[in-house]
Amino acid sequence: MELKTIFGKRRNKKKEESILGLEILADGINSVVLKNGQKGKAQLHNKKSVSYANNEMMRSLITQMITESDCQSCAITLSSSFYQLMLLDAPDVTEDELGDAMKWKIAEINNQSPNSIVVDSFKLPADAYRGRMSMCYSAVVDKTFIADLVETVESCKVKLIGITINELSVAQLMNWMPAFNGINVVVIKPDKTGGMLCLMEGADIYLCRTLEGYFSSGNIEQEFLKDMGHLDNLALDIQRSLDYYESQLGKSGVEMGFVLIDGNEGLNLAEQLNDRLPIPMVLLKLNELFENINTECESTYASAIGAGLWGFSEENEAKN
Repeated sequence: MELKTIFGKRRNKKKEESILGLEILADGINSVVLKNGQKGKAQLHNKKSVSYANNEMMRSLITQMITESDCQSCAITLSSSFYQLMLLDAPDVTEDELGDAMKWKIAEINNQSPNSIVVDSFKLPADAYRGRMSMCYSAVVDKTFIADLVETVESCKVKLIGITINELSVAQLMNWMPAFNGINVVVIKPDKTGGMLCLMEGADIYLCRTLEGYFSSGNIEQEFLKDMGHLDNLALDIQRSLDYYESQLGKSGVEMGFVLIDGNEGLNLAEQLNDRLPIPMVLLKLNELFENINTECESTYASAIGAGLWGFSEENEAKN
């Protein structure tokens, strides 16, 4: 199978009964098993987090998780440590041709061989930058790494629906929350390399960026919440993105924000940001994604869930 058809944001056309969603981190894997429910929403059946020390162990764990899941389909999302995300001018080509076109441009910019990387891209919505510019985000990944992932999954005799990235997995969460269709939102998600911020209208991404220096080890350090200067800087960083969304991207104001952090730390952070920002900041409740509203699920699994939802049918009955 060609790598360019595996790595990307394209959703599956076939309705799957169950999917294993995997998030590959720099030193661990988060997995969830999702099944199609009776009410157009997914059911969460299993979740698991494991750590690994090297790539060989990572591949072994993927094989083990696939075997234990008893799923016939798998969708993978990568944490930001595995790819470079670049915002560039989009050439005048079709969506299917965009990745190939950008690969040569990025190889030249990065002084890399085009044969050593896999690139896939998605265009910003047509109204971004008031329609004056056509821009796209391109994710650049080492080709050998992607090839190893593909080989590992396919050796298990299951269908690899695709490999996506963290930002698009978060967008899928919003895609399955129809109450936020057409609503301008900001989503903040910490990871071990820092933090990620996405500005979206519903599930359409307009701006992605990192929040460097605010988070560590995927969690909020206790001292962080006591450091008013640090919180002020984080709020200022977020406010600048909100301003850019209006002044440069030409969108109406962001109406609310979501924090993908669990427990009292997440509640405390949301409260602190509420005091500093002109929009309400709340925890993103993942249980609202599922058929059983009482489903318990930590935000640790948000990206793995997004990958699994991305793998379900193009026809999202949850929107009806």
